[in-house]
Amino acid sequence: MNGALAARFEGVLESWRRLAPRERRLLVGGAVVLLAAVGWFVFFEPAWLGRQRLRAELPDLRAQVARMAALSDEAKALSDVRAEAMSAAAVRAELQRALDAAGLATQATVDAGNDLIRVKFDAVRFDSAVDWLAQVVRDARLRVADVSIVRDPQAGRVTATFGLERPLAGDR
Repeated sequence: MNGALAARFEGVLESWRRLAPRERRLLVGGAVVLLAAVGWFVFFEPAWLGRQRLRAELPDLRAQVARMAALSDEAKALSDVRAEAMSAAAVRAELQRALDAAGLATQATVDAGNDLIRVKFDAVRFDSAVDWLAQVVRDARLRVADVSIVRDPQAGRVTATFGLERPLAGDR
């Protein structure tokens, strides 16, 4: 095989020597043009088009980074707000507001102590009670200390008791 390849190369080299100088220049020029075209379409143009696409996307990406930075700053500011700054009366008022907003005020009783607040729901829809709990934990910045949920005879209804507490002075 090596001999066949060498023989073929010798044949091409002999054909090259038989060409006139003008024909050699034409073939070299054609090869240079062909290599330039291949280089353009394989290497340069994809890189150029990718750069143009990225340049067009850059303002949107910068706007997204700015939004994320603003949200991060807002989250940091909210995490610095401590729930213990709210008095027991303020927490009770927030709980009552959340109950009224959810339409659960008639189904709930609130027993607010200094540290632990118990909210008891009678025959309430399970999803409404859990949604209310998630909202109160988020808005009033309380922690769930204990939960008791008992299925009610009515389908989809439960009797639920949630024990909520305000974080201690060092907690966040």
